[in-house]
This record gives sequence, C-alpha cells and structure tokens, in this order.
Amino acid sequence: MQKTIFKPKYPGKTYFGLPVIILLEFYMLWQILSGKDNSPETIFMATFFGLLLAIMPYAFVRQIVFTANAFSIE
Repeated sequence: MQKTIFKPKYPGKTYFGLPVIILLEFYMLWQILSGKDNSPETIFMATFFGLLLAIMPYAFVRQIVFTANAFSIE
C-alpha cells in the first residue's frame, strides 16, 4: 500500500508571530502578578493572548498522509 505524504509550508511571518505572542503574554502576566498594572485592559489582553496561545497549536497542519482508502491529518 502506497502512502503519499504532503507537508505544507507556512510563511515565515507565521513562525515569527508565535514567539512575539509568548513574550507579550509573559509581560502581561508579569505586570499583573507584580501588581504594577491591574487594570481591566491588561487583564483582558493577558486573557486574550493566553487563549490565542492555547488555540495556536491546533491551527497548524504538520502533514497530511494519503493512503489508498483514507487520509489522516496530523
């Protein structure tokens, strides 16, 4: 049984955005936990970036494997 593997390539900007979002999340959490900025905007942004980081791994397709009768997405 022959397998065909397709690995998509994403633009470089996509990989650059993830470390930026991680740094922003750490900065926001540091501001909140140290007590320097407990405004609702900071808490909202920290929550937003945290949810974005939680969803981000599911947005990328590593590879698609096609077989004779089916395909699987990883």
